[in-house]
Amino acid sequence: MGKITLIIRFLGQKEIPCGLAEIARGVCLAKTTAHRLLHTLEAERVVRRTTAGYELSDRDSTMGMAGDGHAVVRRHALKGMLSLYESTHMLVQLMVVEDRVVRCVDQFEPPGDSMLSRPIDFRRRWQAHQVAAGRAVLWSRRQESPTERVAPRIAFDDGMTHHKLFTAAVPIMIRGDRLAAISLSGPRMAVFRADIRERMSSIAYRCEHERGRWVS
Repeated sequence: MGKITLIIRFLGQKEIPCGLAEIARGVCLAKTTAHRLLHTLEAERVVRRTTAGYELSDRDSTMGMAGDGHAVVRRHALKGMLSLYESTHMLVQLMVVEDRVVRCVDQFEPPGDSMLSRPIDFRRRWQAHQVAAGRAVLWSRRQESPTERVAPRIAFDDGMTHHKLFTAAVPIMIRGDRLAAISLSGPRMAVFRADIRERMSSIAYRCEHERGRWVS
């Protein structure tokens, strides 16, 4: 597991900000290493520094707007989202389907002013059958079987989720049979690379394993 992922998971489990020494001790890193990684996360707006220490920058906006059920989905998807972002530095989003409408409840986006640096828009909605995330979730619901595990299917859309960007999405299943999707948006040739598709499938499998831990 990456060092950045360890820090994100550690902060995600805390209800109050944590100081540098506590974080370094909690993830078994040198303070200099933890400080460097926290500085990177702060620059990318993943964490914020307060007078009391460091905390996830989106805890209030994302978890509060998403509700308790989506907070569970987010917690289990976070590791996979971070892994995908760290390997691609493209737009990574956590999407949920509600009444066949898709919305984004969390994301990692590159800093700066590029086409991939899009602020999260909680109000935007897409019809599920028209976009990659929605199709991935709907397909998983049709295929779900209590006795047979089906390989996660990657769905795609070209410019439907985000204008001029190619999007791939994989379904993730969490406690209580909640279904969501992790999507990746960027240039078509980059998103469609075989190694990226393999990584997304691996993320879906890992989330399925997390679900198994909850229901076993």
